[in-house]
Amino acid sequence: MRIINQEEIPFAFNFARDSIRGSPDYGDSLKVTPVSGVVPAQSDLPIEVQFTPKFELTYNYNLTCNVKRKARPLVLNVKGEGYKIHHKIFAGEPRVEVSQPASGQAASCPIDFGEFFINERKVRKVTLQNNGEFNFDFVWKRQVNKYVTIVPDTGTVQKGSEVEIELIYLPIAEHALKNYKCALNIVSGPKYDFNLTGLARKPGVKLNATVFDFGQCFVTGQPSAIKKYLEIQNLDAQALSIESDFQKTQYLDFPLTPGQVLMPDKGNNSIKVPILFTPREIRKYQETIRLDFNNLYQVDIIIKAQGIPLNLDLRDPDQTITDLGIVSVGGHATKTVPIVNRSQKSVKFQIFPRDLEAYNRSALTINVDANKDNVLKPKEALQVKIGFNPKTRLPPFSQEIMLRVEGVEEVRPIFSVTGVAHGIELKLMENTLAFGAVVVDSQLTKPM
Repeated sequence: MRIINQEEIPFAFNFARDSIRGSPDYGDSLKVTPVSGVVPAQSDLPIEVQFTPKFELTYNYNLTCNVKRKARPLVLNVKGEGYKIHHKIFAGEPRVEVSQPASGQAASCPIDFGEFFINERKVRKVTLQNNGEFNFDFVWKRQVNKYVTIVPDTGTVQKGSEVEIELIYLPIAEHALKNYKCALNIVSGPKYDFNLTGLARKPGVKLNATVFDFGQCFVTGQPSAIKKYLEIQNLDAQALSIESDFQKTQYLDFPLTPGQVLMPDKGNNSIKVPILFTPREIRKYQETIRLDFNNLYQVDIIIKAQGIPLNLDLRDPDQTITDLGIVSVGGHATKTVPIVNRSQKSVKFQIFPRDLEAYNRSALTINVDANKDNVLKPKEALQVKIGFNPKTRLPPFSQEIMLRVEGVEEVRPIFSVTGVAHGIELKLMENTLAFGAVVVDSQLTKPM
């Protein structure tokens, strides 16, 4: 407030100290500054009245200001009401009341979020209860932490009600919260310090690999699935659920059983899940299979492969039908049929007669073991020698030689062998030739 002097001369003033003290029940609750002084002519002077209630009372003061050479004093009526913030603070579940601090000090309350997996949302609640007749405000003060959120961090607690505050800890990476301090300030009231602790970690899970490269795979008319295994082991102290949103495609399958759970005990703590890749196009493949552990922790499995053409065939296409010709009984004929690998990678294969018994009856031999695998690197050739050694006459025949490539379901003929065996048979028309009586030293001739 201000005292205004509209006169041409200055005047002195002073406030009666009894009027400042007021009732004996008020205590030293009102302060006036300055208590006395001089107001210059045609000027004013600011007066500060400070009200600091000591008790919960309704205050009514009549401040008396005596002005020199003025018959009656100036009177200022000052009213106010003193009140305390009647509140309680609860923390945790179940709710536990936080002790109110001593005057001028801050109460300390530990809050532990415990140990848990990353991406898990942990919440601890603090409740402010207003038991008084007046509303009060609150505000949180803390250091910046990207994983900790307080909702709400400011607000008003209405009289006769309470406000619930959430302390949220949501780490998206491994993180340790150690004695993280945040302060709850009651405006015009006490201060409460909360010490937050917690530990977020990844699940104790072990994978045999996170990248599966099937490499170069042959694309054929009837391709077979190539299989690899993903091994998952639970090394944690608690059970882990495993889910995947991967949808089967024409070329990739990941048959993970929905709701799969790995227990922490050694007998049930691991599984093997097949990864089935079937190349269908000549191109590069790359897919991602995402595993979700406890709906909190994700691991991406990368699948790589490349579809390439299979080019394993005869060096000379004219040898598709290999004719051994006409061979006499007891004779021998051989021919060599080179098989060349023109693919981009090595090929493991077997060659064998379609009908082994008929092949043997045809007196044919081959220098390649039908029960053993043959491996040809790119541009290498296998010399297949076919032999024909008939012991008896044989009618014209045709025997197919088949090709089976590892990883390819289709078995196809690669070439066929033809031939025939002829024999010569001589026989007398008569078993007896009779000359009869012949004169000595004469000659008799008969045809046979």
